[in-house]
Amino acid sequence: MRYIAIAAIAIAISSGAAAQSRNTELQTASPWQFFGSMGWNFGDGSSDLVKGTYTNGSPFVIKAGNGLAVAAGVSYSLNTNTDLQFSVGHERTTTASSDGEFAFTRVPVELLGFYNLGDHWRLGGGLRLATSARLESTGSVSSVGNYTFSPKPGYVLEAQYLTKRNANPLGRFGLSFKLVDESFEYAPTNYTAKGHHLGVSLIYYR
Repeated sequence: MRYIAIAAIAIAISSGAAAQSRNTELQTASPWQFFGSMGWNFGDGSSDLVKGTYTNGSPFVIKAGNGLAVAAGVSYSLNTNTDLQFSVGHERTTTASSDGEFAFTRVPVELLGFYNLGDHWRLGGGLRLATSARLESTGSVSSVGNYTFSPKPGYVLEAQYLTKRNANPLGRFGLSFKLVDESFEYAPTNYTAKGHHLGVSLIYYR
């Protein structure tokens, strides 16, 4: 019984020391972190802004929620479990024609709060405004014109899986899975385009 008691005490001390070490690491590190992300938005359920066919007969469509997505920003640790994050991004979806192109671009600004679930998972959510939303036509399709949309405030839910904190001196790497609910309005015709999408990205914190 004595040996069992000693073993139990040793385990308790070891666990407490590990937790204290993690808290000490977080307290001594700067609360500020830089982060960047790159990925793709899947907005199959979003609105069609332009659709048609190429000269070879294959169809094309520009959706309000699709396209390449990059972002950069800063994260601030309020305590060991919660963070605030601010970012500015660039999102773009285009057609794949060499003589003319349709492109829908936007510059999303996000303010999110995150809760850290252990060493790897983070769950968060917050607000988003996709500014500078613009549909442009160039080359052989330039006669269609350019259209500027007014964004409406949107909402974000995000889950992240990251490498363990302080495991790599280069920073933390991981994946982000993001659900976005947003829309854009074209004022002259009162047309509202839905930009709802799922975003999947590679992320990096330093």
